Amino acid sequence: MILLGTAIGLAVIAAGFVIHPLVYRRWGLMGDAVSPDVFNSQLRKRAALTALKDVEYDRAAGKLNDADYRTMRSRLELEALEAVTAAERADSASGETSAHTCGFKNPGGSRFCAGCGRRLV
Repeated sequence: MILLGTAIGLAVIAAGFVIHPLVYRRWGLMGDAVSPDVFNSQLRKRAALTALKDVEYDRAAGKLNDADYRTMRSRLELEALEAVTAAERADSASGETSAHTCGFKNPGGSRFCAGCGRRLV
């Protein structure tokens, strides 16, 4: 009987350790390693450069004529330039950063890339 009571007591304690962080989430919440301004500017830069690359592919595939290609490319080049300068401003304002092979700039002391999730060396 004592063994059964001990086993039930240990099970309740173990269940409490598992359930407590789920019920009281404030232990599990952590601050962002990358400020939202830096993260948003990096994402905007990636999206602009990807859109520019897509226009190139569409022209190569014959989906765009030359007039549409020139119009879209000039507009997307301006957007990409604005996004790159905004990303550089946000990076310089955030302080120490380290660049990863994917091109995303992470804050100093980061162990994983905020852009692709790979381990930083």
